[in-house]
Amino acid sequence: MIKTDKLRELNEEYFELLGRVYENSEFLDEKIVNYITKQLFEKYKGELELLDMKNDIEFKQEFFAAKVRHGVKIPRRFFVFKNKTAKVRLKDLSAEFRAWLKAQEDAYKAQYGDGATTEPTVEGPVTSPPEVRETDEEGRQE
Repeated sequence: MIKTDKLRELNEEYFELLGRVYENSEFLDEKIVNYITKQLFEKYKGELELLDMKNDIEFKQEFFAAKVRHGVKIPRRFFVFKNKTAKVRLKDLSAEFRAWLKAQEDAYKAQYGDGATTEPTVEGPVTSPPEVRETDEEGRQE
């Protein structure tokens, strides 16, 4: 998907150039005008393709990062074999995730101390559950 601002700039640049060719076409031979127009169009197609490839790379990197983050939150098997870009990105995301876990651990230690127990504390009096009485077939308690 091409970003609209970059595409707009590209279109404006080439429309301006084609407009100049059209304005000066009365002073030039028709073959020269056709040649210049064809060359401009070929350059435009090349730059448009380059812009599309750059945006495709950016999109796929974001998509991969989101997919890895999704895999971190929802565990699945994930194999990265020969894809060097994926390995590097996965390494970056792993470091990011480890840093986040370290920050969470430090916050926990700051709040509860190093020797904190994992058992929750109960505030207030501890009461036993209410007594359960048996009922007969019609739902009356005996």
